[in-house]
Amino acid sequence: MIRILIALLATICLLGCTPEGRLARLVKRHPELIKTDTIWKKDTVVVAGTQKDTSFYFYQKDTVVIKQDQLTMKYFFRSDSTIYLEGKCDTVTIIREIPVQVNTITPVEQIPWWERWLPWIVLGACAIAFILPRLRRPPRPI
Repeated sequence: MIRILIALLATICLLGCTPEGRLARLVKRHPELIKTDTIWKKDTVVVAGTQKDTSFYFYQKDTVVIKQDQLTMKYFFRSDSTIYLEGKCDTVTIIREIPVQVNTITPVEQIPWWERWLPWIVLGACAIAFILPRLRRPPRPI
């Protein structure tokens, strides 16, 4: 009999509700406890700069520099009829702010145990004060 009782108690303890289950049940019964808040996550993407250059022969004397956003193109003419082209793209940093919604549970201030039991204690004290004198009184003769 004791083994069955121990097995029954162990089964009850092992099959008890997990904290996640209790929280899910609490949120299901009291959805007003959940507060939805939006936090902003900063996401930074860094694109490394690139550079490329080349040369070829051309018979025109001039120097040109083209700059647009992060790209700079340079065209150089050398005295030996060599043209030198250089293109360079600066490092680009992209910062994005992404909104993320987060659910938080706001704790509610709990009432102390003695405040919950105070009406019952007062009611019990009144009942005892009313019944106790009647118990001590001697019975009336008939």
